[in-house]
Amino acid sequence: MTRQVYSDRWFAWTIAIIFIGAVEQYSIELDATYGGATAEVLTSAESQIPTDRITLRGSYSRFYKFPKQFFNESSVPTDQILKVTDAQYLSLRSMHNGLAPYTFTRIEYDKPVYGATTPTGIKVGDAAFPKLNGSHPRWEVMAHEGGHNFFGGTSSFYSTLATPYPFLQESFAVLSAFYTYHTIVQNQAQYGLTDTTIKSLRYDFKNGRAYQKQQYNLYISNGSRFDIKDVLTSQALDYKMIMLGEQYGWKKYKKFTKAFDSNIEPNFTFHKDGVSDIEQSTYVVAALGVAFGRDFRKDFKELNFPVDGTLYADVFQKIILYINR
Repeated sequence: MTRQVYSDRWFAWTIAIIFIGAVEQYSIELDATYGGATAEVLTSAESQIPTDRITLRGSYSRFYKFPKQFFNESSVPTDQILKVTDAQYLSLRSMHNGLAPYTFTRIEYDKPVYGATTPTGIKVGDAAFPKLNGSHPRWEVMAHEGGHNFFGGTSSFYSTLATPYPFLQESFAVLSAFYTYHTIVQNQAQYGLTDTTIKSLRYDFKNGRAYQKQQYNLYISNGSRFDIKDVLTSQALDYKMIMLGEQYGWKKYKKFTKAFDSNIEPNFTFHKDGVSDIEQSTYVVAALGVAFGRDFRKDFKELNFPVDGTLYADVFQKIILYINR
């Protein structure tokens, strides 16, 4: 999460890249065994689950040896929780134009963390349980961590651009979470979600948006000090991207993600000697410009985001050619 330490993130992402395509596909059955979701048939080793834990599976997500308390605290029924985590996976896969780091999201419990990534999915801890969020699951936390994996686990070029600072890592994870939210709300019937579930999503993301807006305003009030090592700068970027999605449409981000595909990398040389803060800033502003068909340089310069004119022109044209090939 944007509100947590990110120092070990890229070790996990490196492993995630290695594991792309190596995750087993599981068949799915849903019934009323546990609030609409069945515990899966496990191997003898896997079946040693404490009585206060349960393993549940949806079509594109699985809660593995997860505390029953999590589901008992939730105002959203278990079958609907699985439908949301399935929808988050599908939304992220759509955002990345069919690319995915794994065939389903494995959701594990890790008591001390808020949210974290693994090579095959995500981890959620006690701080993200529903009782601390008005009985609502922390939808944003789960989608945020999934967003890390969908960017970092599908593109080595993205990894080159974003490592090791939070500027792109955290802002893109926040963007990913809000992309899933808007996609899911707009396709409620398709995902089989009830009005109660949608209200739960609205509750969590309304609070999440308010937090990002608060941080955006704090960045400005602190003098708009651009620093790719500072999470606050990443929050200025992510809130700006949230506003662009709300104003011009979230589907534009399907084009945006293409600017970070591994296959676009051979078109560039600027990153060969390392990626500077100016290069990171210029690249993302150009990528947004291509995705939305607009020139946002003035908007970001007002936030003190540096933009190199020569690099911008080169990147902008090459991204357009790549997307329209």
